[in-house]
Amino acid sequence: MFDDNTKQAWQDISPSRELKERALNQTAPAKKIISFPAKVLRNAISAAACIAIALMLLNPTPQVTLVGTGPDVAMAAYSRQVPAQQGMTLVLETTRNTTLTTEDGWVEQDGNTALWHVPGEGEFTLIAVSGGRSTEFCVQVTLTDDGRSVTVK
Repeated sequence: MFDDNTKQAWQDISPSRELKERALNQTAPAKKIISFPAKVLRNAISAAACIAIALMLLNPTPQVTLVGTGPDVAMAAYSRQVPAQQGMTLVLETTRNTTLTTEDGWVEQDGNTALWHVPGEGEFTLIAVSGGRSTEFCVQVTLTDDGRSVTVK
């Protein structure tokens, strides 16, 4: 393909002495060195972030829903002579492993079902705690012509 003169011309090409020395004396760029404590700290922060995300996903906020009212409220609805401070019972459903507390009345829990006895009319707050998370469940009980009305806030 090439004649011998062309091959010889290419083989005679060589770098200058200065260029050859500069190329041979050049060192590779230094790698970035991270000290041992910095590596450990970076790994620890990554692990802590993963654990925090896992806990949030595995421990959702507790849920409380109003299912209905107890039997004492049904009696009050049929009676036209309801005392002003008669209490009522609310039937609640909760997520598993939820603990309910209140300062208004008292709570009876059995698994995922709870009975919340409120003292009468007014706004009442129930606190649901599951794991490290909590939520508030608020209701307003009012006296109407038909009996009592419960509004979830």
